[in-house]
Amino acid sequence: MTTPSLLHHFEAPDHYLGSFGWLCGYSADCNFLDQAAERFTRQTTAQRAYQGQLALVMMLDPAHAAIALTDAPGVAHLIFKSEQKKPFALLHAKVAVLGFRHEKEPHRWLVRLIVSTGNWTVQTVTESLDLVSCIECSSEHVQQQPAWLGQNCADISAAWQMLEWLSGYFDTRILHAKSSHQSASLTAQSMQWLSDWLKVVAGHSTANASPRYFDNRKQSLLRQLVPLIKQHASDVKRNYLGMGSGFFEGVNGEGQLPSVLSKITKTLQEAGLLTARPEVDVFVNPSACQAVAEGLSAMQAAGYSIRAADQNAEVFGSAMPRSLHAKFIFSANYREGSARCSSTWVYLGSGNLTGPGFDNPMSTAGGNLEAGMLLSPEEVYWCAEGDVSAARIITNLLPVQWDSAISAFEQLSAGEPMPEHEGGPLAAPLAWLNWQVTEEGSSLRAPEQTEVPVTPLDANGAACASSQPGVWQWFGQPPREVTIQWSIAGQAHSAVLPVLDELGRLAATAMPVLDLDEVWWQLANFPQSAVDEDKTLDELEESPDSTGLACAAAVVDAGCTGYPIRRMMVLIEQIAAKQVGLHPLDWSAWCTRLEQSLLQVAKDPVINVFRAMRLNPLSSLREAAFLPIFAEQASSPEGVIYRALLARIEASWDVASLCPIGEQQ
Repeated sequence: MTTPSLLHHFEAPDHYLGSFGWLCGYSADCNFLDQAAERFTRQTTAQRAYQGQLALVMMLDPAHAAIALTDAPGVAHLIFKSEQKKPFALLHAKVAVLGFRHEKEPHRWLVRLIVSTGNWTVQTVTESLDLVSCIECSSEHVQQQPAWLGQNCADISAAWQMLEWLSGYFDTRILHAKSSHQSASLTAQSMQWLSDWLKVVAGHSTANASPRYFDNRKQSLLRQLVPLIKQHASDVKRNYLGMGSGFFEGVNGEGQLPSVLSKITKTLQEAGLLTARPEVDVFVNPSACQAVAEGLSAMQAAGYSIRAADQNAEVFGSAMPRSLHAKFIFSANYREGSARCSSTWVYLGSGNLTGPGFDNPMSTAGGNLEAGMLLSPEEVYWCAEGDVSAARIITNLLPVQWDSAISAFEQLSAGEPMPEHEGGPLAAPLAWLNWQVTEEGSSLRAPEQTEVPVTPLDANGAACASSQPGVWQWFGQPPREVTIQWSIAGQAHSAVLPVLDELGRLAATAMPVLDLDEVWWQLANFPQSAVDEDKTLDELEESPDSTGLACAAAVVDAGCTGYPIRRMMVLIEQIAAKQVGLHPLDWSAWCTRLEQSLLQVAKDPVINVFRAMRLNPLSSLREAAFLPIFAEQASSPEGVIYRALLARIEASWDVASLCPIGEQQ
């Protein structure tokens, strides 16, 4: 039996592409984020670095070190606003809301909610025992109105409300970075689409559907537990309770029953959800279980059994030992002679079974920001029985086992306490720098005025010379990122900022020079990524998974080589045939791809032939027959964007003043 890892939950469904997603968490690493972005967008690291657009936005605990765009292209790590006071002790909730668009029918969408017990790190995937809940809603679901639609919409909307609230504490300026000729960036457009889809989701959240998602911004997770159980699971007493956590309360030297574990048990009993003498198991990492280790005797006297968390070999394999990091509570009824779990409910989430994690509401002093899900799975079994699916057996769903218990103090160790956090990065006075090339040379420009003076450093670490306020000279190749320095109250600070090029690409790799035939291969795969620049034509022809344009390329080569006019006009006709059939939602992205691609071919010798003939080969692309209906009018928003980019390309090709094709010279 295999189950998806946390990374798998970022994968775009068949025929969909990742559009935009928000994440929050305690920690992350660039390797995980890079892999997640690749699964989400279906683009490799190199493709995302070349495209220079944002697909995922990450809000981490304010003390987390900054993750650069160049380390995980397409993923922006937002920095906590310097002037904001934290409303929580730690940002510990691990929640993601992801938006996907259909690759051919862009009006179709899907939104996915991920609530995880694990951090967004490779360690979670390879070394930890963690859990995740995944819920979806799509445009098809909204049309079909399945019975569960209102519940899923309520869950997604509740999680989104938390993420939207949280974003107010972070510097989000980078999400609106755009070049001087863009009315809005592709990132802003994708972000708006997700917001629009979430409004549809909220509109289908039925009044009687209480969210299964919950967080502790106003009340502790424990205080909300009983109402949620009564709303989403049957209001009966259970005779079994299992609790697991990556961390427990710290060692206090008193050897007492951990207070939060005791409080959870008593709360359930007082609410009539647990019998007076239930079977209670606590699942731990034997080598690091804090107060459970020193309180073993007290726990045994109170009827608690301590068990090592189970690494199910059929799910995780056995080659690499894993440690419990999941936080969960599982309760159900069992009967002798029956393998079925009845009246089952499960909590999983970020909150460790500690005061700051589970028993306290969010606060600066003693409550983290935590989030979780309360699930009531049906048809779950304690063990295999008859033709029961392996996916329905509880030991395949949770890291639990009942083969052995820990009875001796020597079998346990308290381990290390929760590490202390040092101060994190400050939000810089600027969120990015603009790159500009003029007759005077290359420069970096501030996108806005700052109250605090900043100084960019060149590739050698020296201060860049400033020609005027907010403008700095740059010698050499365009940088993807630049370090800036500034001072506050005499204390020096620094940050690494992405550079936005003149085409609106953030921290992007250089665009290679293309020849005329290569341009079409880069355009034809739209809206998917442009063809990998490292692939040769032979590789593309041999690979059925590339762009599928090997045959078209062969036709162009066979019929057009040596005939510059024909080669150019075939390209113009191919562009027209492609863009006539586009959906309005794809128009801005298409215009961006078209401009980037045609600028890359500005040095092709074929263009020199047209210059010599005093002809503008791009003029035909303004004809109505070469445009979709919604862009035919020059005054329409789509028409304005399109004609502006054609003007920029004509200037780059040096053909703007030449005669349109078909007119008398």
